[in-house]
Amino acid sequence: MMKDVPVLMYHSIAERAVARYQTWTVTPTQFAEQMQYLHQHDYTPITVAQFAAYRARPSALPDKPVVITFDDGYVDFYEQAWPILQFYGFAASMYVITGLVDSVQAAPPDLAPIPYMTWAQLRQIQAAGVEVAAHTHSHVKLDTLTQEKMRWEIAHSKQILEAKLGQAVTTFAYPYGRYNAAVCAEVAQAGLSAACAVRYDMSDLNDEAFALARIIVQNNHTLADFASLLTRQGVKRKFMLHRAKARLWRMALKLV
Repeated sequence: MMKDVPVLMYHSIAERAVARYQTWTVTPTQFAEQMQYLHQHDYTPITVAQFAAYRARPSALPDKPVVITFDDGYVDFYEQAWPILQFYGFAASMYVITGLVDSVQAAPPDLAPIPYMTWAQLRQIQAAGVEVAAHTHSHVKLDTLTQEKMRWEIAHSKQILEAKLGQAVTTFAYPYGRYNAAVCAEVAQAGLSAACAVRYDMSDLNDEAFALARIIVQNNHTLADFASLLTRQGVKRKFMLHRAKARLWRMALKLV
């Protein structure tokens, strides 16, 4: 069964951002308009774990599914995005850098210099139905690590989340969208059932379980842009250059 499923990728939901992180920061107003659009057009948000489970029972997949994901674990999800998701009763998946939970230390230079959620906040959103899943312990490029370090980053983040939150973690997201065959194998070995890449493309039930395609929602996207990201042709037009670069990178790593 083939059905286009947009897997949306967000980072920070905030009014302002430092210049180097502006592209990845969607304002609360933008986010509210986007969620209203999904509601008005009868989309059914599901988690990544639910999407993975539908592979075994494809006929149960909703007519207009969408997956809403967030990377890193910034506190502005709790303060800005979560109330909007709750208003519409929308499911979402949050990928957490476990080494930065409860952290007041400076973020790595490639991440937004804003606070992260606490364990108490993560427990609260999980109890309300948000999938809280693994994004490594220290946000590293997994494909550059030794096998031992790679294994630790993947398994340790999963183990910490399960110990702190008391619930099985079944999915994963690659920092920077970076992965290769060895990384995918370690994710599977850790007992995870699916993993999110980027790829600037629609997903479907035949997509690679350990490299699910996602679409980054950016600050400069208008509501019309957002609507186009929910269609395969719209994604192809909007991210033509990104898709070409991603495909060349995957070819170089023998991922296609």
